[in-house]
Amino acid sequence: MKLTTSLMLGIRLTVALALCCPLDAQPATVPDDALSTPVTQFEARGSFEDVLSKLAVQLRTDVLVGFLKAEGNDQKIAVSVDHGTIGDVLGRMCLQDTRYRIVAGTSPHIVNVLPQNPGSRGMELLRVRLTQFDMVTADWPQNLHMRVVEFSPELSAYLRKWYRLGSTQEPAGSPGANMTGTVSPPRVEIHIKNATILEVMNAVSEWTLRLSSSRDGSVQKGVTLWTFGWRCQIPQTDQSTFEFWSHAIFSAFPR
Repeated sequence: MKLTTSLMLGIRLTVALALCCPLDAQPATVPDDALSTPVTQFEARGSFEDVLSKLAVQLRTDVLVGFLKAEGNDQKIAVSVDHGTIGDVLGRMCLQDTRYRIVAGTSPHIVNVLPQNPGSRGMELLRVRLTQFDMVTADWPQNLHMRVVEFSPELSAYLRKWYRLGSTQEPAGSPGANMTGTVSPPRVEIHIKNATILEVMNAVSEWTLRLSSSRDGSVQKGVTLWTFGWRCQIPQTDQSTFEFWSHAIFSAFPR
C-alpha cells in the first residue's frame, strides 16, 4: 500500500498482567460492564453470525464484539428487544443457538462471544499466552487483526507447528490488504506484555475505538475510520499456503 499523504498517528497501548489499560478517549457514557450497555431497539433474524453482525454494526461506536465461530451447522434465530441491554440481546441469541456463550471481559468496550464447548476448534489458540506483542506499522483498522501473526514470533511459531501437522504444502505467497487508496493509513503502535491471544485481539479492537474517537487532528478531515471487533475461524490447512492460512484465521468484525 503506497503512502501518498502525510497522516501518521502514534498510539501506544500497553497491556500488563493480562489487563487492558483504560482508554483516554471514550464514548460519552460507558457502563462498567459492556453487557449493561443500553439497546433501545433491536430486531433481526438469520444465522447466529448474521444477527450478531447486525448487532455489532448497531453498537460499534460504544461496544465491539470478539467472535469465535462455533463448529456445527448454523441454525436460524430471531431476536427482538426493546429498551434492553446488550446482555439481553445476546442472552436471547444464545438460548436459540446453544453452541455459543457470552464472555464479558474487564473492559466496558468489548464483549466476546465464544463456543460453549471449551474444546472447540480455535479455543486453544485463544488461550495461548504471549510473553510480548509489539505491533508497529501503518495500516487501516480493518486490516489489523489478520496481521497480528506478522508481529508475534511466538504466535507465528505456534501456527506453523499447527500448519505442518495438517498440511504438506510449502509456505509461499502473501495475502493482500483489504483497502488501498491515495490517503495514507494511520500509524499503529501497540505494545502488550503477558497476554493471551484473546486479550491481544481485544486490545487491537480497543485501539480502533480509540482512533475513531481521536479529536487531536491526527485523522485527516473527511476520512472516516470505523471501529472493528474481531472474528476467528480456523480454516483447513490444506486449502492454502501458510501465509494465506495464518492471515485468514482472524478478520475484522463486522465485515
